[in-house]
Amino acid sequence: MKAPSLQTLSIAFLSLAPAACSAPAKPEPKAELAVNVTVSAPAAAAETAPSAAPAPAAAPVVTPPAPAPSPVAVPAAAVLPNLLANASPAAWRIGNPPPKPWQFPTSDTEITVAVVERNSARWVELKDDATEKSASLRQQFQPLKAGRLSFRIALASDHVGQIGIFLGQGNASAEVERIVELKLDSRGTLLMGSVGKREKTAVTLAPGMSDHLFLEFYTSNEDLNLRLGRIASDGTDTVVTEMSIPQQGHAVSRLRVATDLAPRGSHFYVTDLMLTARPTP
Repeated sequence: MKAPSLQTLSIAFLSLAPAACSAPAKPEPKAELAVNVTVSAPAAAAETAPSAAPAPAAAPVVTPPAPAPSPVAVPAAAVLPNLLANASPAAWRIGNPPPKPWQFPTSDTEITVAVVERNSARWVELKDDATEKSASLRQQFQPLKAGRLSFRIALASDHVGQIGIFLGQGNASAEVERIVELKLDSRGTLLMGSVGKREKTAVTLAPGMSDHLFLEFYTSNEDLNLRLGRIASDGTDTVVTEMSIPQQGHAVSRLRVATDLAPRGSHFYVTDLMLTARPTP
């Protein structure tokens, strides 16, 4: 057998070279196919997925009406302090007068100023059987031109005299010192006024009965304005009598609760005394 020539081997080798050179390129289509599958898979799935049933219609949205605005609550900080010291009945000792700075005459057989228990509450009893002195309860405070005094008062069953509740200057004993006057006459009618000039009000008290009252005072246009009313059990105020006195309203600095010098026989109780400042309207 004749051996192949060098030329023949060269031709054979060249004929095999393209196949050998093209073999490494085969994985490229696979890589491209893998990428194509990864990218196109969601689209294919979307195309082949069965169509979903139409969503039901949404229910109409009903907007509830806006709630009515609630009343504005008064903050606790708005509660005004009592300008009278040791006015809380809880601080009183039964059988003794109220503690200082309250002032009172020395008790004797004809005058009584002492704390007692009445209807499960503590009251100051003022009893006057004297002819030359009165039973009184007094306290001084910082000058005040506009304020409100509230208190509970009860007449004993044997009461026959007169009572005065005054706001004024000095000792508030003389009429010229009494800027604000509230006086109970012998018939049980409350009179209201200033410096000895008083007018009848629509408030009356009877022996054995009690009442919760308030007295407001303020100035406007150089006049002194007074307002008397009752406080209900729920705290509601009811104005009973109002008056305007054409005189300059001076500041008051003393409270005086007292029986009258004549006639004798005054016997009553007071409690829950509270004096607060108020802005002038």
